[in-house]
Amino acid sequence: FVLLLAGCTQPTIVFEEPEETNIEPTPEIIVEQVEPVEEVIILEGEPVKIGLTTTITGDFAQHGKGFEIATAMAAEKVNLSGSIKGRPLELVLKDSRGDSNESAKIAQFYANDERILAEIGGFTSQACMMAAPIYEEAGLIQLSPTASHIDFTSMGEYIFSTMETQNDEALFIAEY
Repeated sequence: FVLLLAGCTQPTIVFEEPEETNIEPTPEIIVEQVEPVEEVIILEGEPVKIGLTTTITGDFAQHGKGFEIATAMAAEKVNLSGSIKGRPLELVLKDSRGDSNESAKIAQFYANDERILAEIGGFTSQACMMAAPIYEEAGLIQLSPTASHIDFTSMGEYIFSTMETQNDEALFIAEY
């Protein structure tokens, strides 16, 4: 179970001690909204480019937009914290349209651009697996947050997934 919360302000957690000292202290969590601090960070140098392959149109488009937004939020957080050794993080977005062949074409595009250091994405295991040999041959990291096919990560040393495999999911469902 994963819970993702996003917002414009950061909550502050304050632990308050009870006034009486003869009782066992039980911290109470109070969440306050704090106004964000306007801070300008000047990033220098060539951007660190990461490819983002998702389904903006076509099959699974309803998932792709959330994927795009979440990844953009993460990149913004990296850039606001000083980025990567002062170099801004830049996402290069490509729409796979939920099509495995399109994912392979996008993989070739990223592999041909030496400024792209890694790729995040591919929604289905099939799309990720079509692109994996291209990333592997190019020595480009492919990180899928959704590919769950049992053979996906064994396709090469540059191929990763943050998702459990279908076998692990099936065992969990069977126990549930």
